[in-house]
Amino acid sequence: GTLFNMDTRLGDEYDVVGGINASLPIIDSGARDSQVERIDLKVGIVEGELLRNESETLRAWDENQSKTKRVEEQRADTYVRLSEQKHELAELTRRFKSLDGKLNDIALAELALANIQSDVLEYDHELLRLRVGAHVVNESLIESLLMIQVESP
Repeated sequence: GTLFNMDTRLGDEYDVVGGINASLPIIDSGARDSQVERIDLKVGIVEGELLRNESETLRAWDENQSKTKRVEEQRADTYVRLSEQKHELAELTRRFKSLDGKLNDIALAELALANIQSDVLEYDHELLRLRVGAHVVNESLIESLLMIQVESP
């Protein structure tokens, strides 16, 4: 600040007898540097969490894809078994009509066919569940990427 000694004895006029001009530097004793370090530390923590979340999400995506592939293979094998069982049931039914087959064999073949059809439905349900899971993981990946873009300068 600036200090002046003003003589007002002359009325509306005044004389400046002397003046002192002083300026003091602002000393924050490292407070600003400390704040910057804390902010950098927080940014590092958030970036670490985002990267960890992204890697967990990618791992979940890979796991979902491998499970989906395995279920699709099992489903394809089950469709082959289903076709074979339908063929066997048709053969047993033909034999029964020609009085060469047994009703018990047909009942067992129909039961086996129903079990295979149940397996097909189970695999279809599992595939749908995995696809929904893939969409959830995909959404999480997109959110992670958006958060990283927002955090980047």
